[in-house]
Amino acid sequence: MIDFLLTLFTLKKKKRTGWTLHGIETPESIADHIFGTTFLAFLLANETYDVEKCIKLALVHDIHEAILGDLPSSRVSKGKKRKKEEQSFEILLSTLEIKKETIQELWFEYFLRKSKEAKFVRDMDKIEMIFQAFLYAKNYVEHGKDISQLNLDEFFNSAKEELSTSIGKKMFKTIKREFTLLD
Repeated sequence: MIDFLLTLFTLKKKKRTGWTLHGIETPESIADHIFGTTFLAFLLANETYDVEKCIKLALVHDIHEAILGDLPSSRVSKGKKRKKEEQSFEILLSTLEIKKETIQELWFEYFLRKSKEAKFVRDMDKIEMIFQAFLYAKNYVEHGKDISQLNLDEFFNSAKEELSTSIGKKMFKTIKREFTLLD
């Protein structure tokens, strides 16, 4: 248990690679991202979804990054990335004695998008990403900096392609509109 937690808690210090590659000075940690995704899932899940399940899926969705780190899709093929994520998850899980099966079931449900909740949480993962992009852009504008240097459109474009729920698509439009107003 202690080894699992020691590894898991490294997520508090590991930075999200996409932001680092885009020159963000103080990028969010992976744990920050998991918190944001979890809170969005809790806040936006309607009666269509099992809210408790959404929260649990969001909590475990990126825990493999405690081993792997945040591996951006632009750096490796989708197939290789999935394999590395799965291997990292198995390594992390090997250090856990309690709730192992529950965490494994949740992670694979999310990973394979087996349920409507998993698809919804995947959308919240993407919404958290673009909301974070909006926050970085807003901070740049407030400090008199030019946000075009950040090239954040890449994040919005990738999110838009992957969204599958009406809630995710609606939130995307709202955040994108606010982002556009910053220019």
